[in-house]
This record gives sequence, C-alpha cells and structure tokens, in this order.
Amino acid sequence: MHSLMFTRSLPRRAQPSQPACERSRMLGVTLVELAVVGTIVAVLLTVAVPSLAAFRTQLQLKTATNNLFNSLLVARREAVIRNMRVVLCKTENGAQCVQTGGWEQGWLVFLDANNNARVDAAERVLQRQTEAPRVRIVGNTAVAHYVSYTGMGVSAHVSGAFQAGSFTVCSPLGRQVELRKVVISPGGRARVDAATVGDCT
Repeated sequence: MHSLMFTRSLPRRAQPSQPACERSRMLGVTLVELAVVGTIVAVLLTVAVPSLAAFRTQLQLKTATNNLFNSLLVARREAVIRNMRVVLCKTENGAQCVQTGGWEQGWLVFLDANNNARVDAAERVLQRQTEAPRVRIVGNTAVAHYVSYTGMGVSAHVSGAFQAGSFTVCSPLGRQVELRKVVISPGGRARVDAATVGDCT
C-alpha cells in the first residue's frame, strides 16, 4: 500500500514595494536627463559643425592651390622640353582663353606656336583644368589673364617683358581659414606661400 504524500505550497514572500522614482528609472530616462543630453548634443554641434566646414574649405583651397601649382610646373617643363612657348590661361568653356572672371573657372595649358597667348585652331592643348568649386583664385595684374613660358623656361609676356606675379587662393565665403598664394618669380619658378585675408580682393 502506497502512502500518499501531500506538499503544501508555501505563500511567496511579499516583495517590498519600490519607490516611484526607482520604478520610473527602470522604465526609462527622466525628462531632466533628456534635457541634459539635448543640451550636450547642442553644444557639441555648435562646436563641431563650424570646424567641419572650415576643414572642408581648407581642403578645397589646398586642392585648388596644388592643381594650379602643378599646372605651372607642367607649362614650364613642356616649354623647355619642346623649346617653344607654352601658355597657361584661364578658361570658361574649357576650349578658349578668356579675360573675364577669376581663375577658379578653370584653365588651359597649351602650345602657343604664334605667341599670342590664345588657343588657335592648330595649337595643341596639353592640359585642361575644370572649375574649382567654392574657391576663389585671384591673379594680380601681371598674371590676371595668362602665364607664358618661353623655351628657356622663363615666364614672359607675349611682348617679351618679364612676367612675375602671384595668385591668391581663398574662400568666397570669407571663412577664417589659412589662405594660400602661388608666386611666380622673375625667372619663372613657382612656389606656394601663406597669404593674408586682405590679399583676396
């Protein structure tokens, strides 16, 4: 004969009630915490966004400066190699030289067989540089429209006069960033220097 065993379930021990603030913290964040996080995010954005914009502008200025500097090197090198005049001029349509607007429109490097600083039908274009976005490139009077290299590698106007000048690369938005200047010496060599805000006018 089997004996029957009965187990009596004991009542569970009552859990102490939690304070209301503790329960709300378990469920999520409080309004005060959200306000603090929102303030921190707003401060970070206020600091970070201008810094990112300035960094982007600085990168654009550096790229435009390097492109112009490299094109001047190409023009001088090709003039010496080919023993003929090679010109760098600003262009609006990528085909013809122009005397209006800035160098940020773009420029051409071409063989100038007839020494007139213009691209003629039979003259070969060696390099085309497209527009530099969100950048301004200002050439002073000596290099306002073109830079011309003779077969000796010397920069000279089509009139024969020596051609030394400078380009200032800056931001049209007036951001406080480091400006750059590409300088052409009387001998035709190009170099990159720092520039001041007043130079970009």
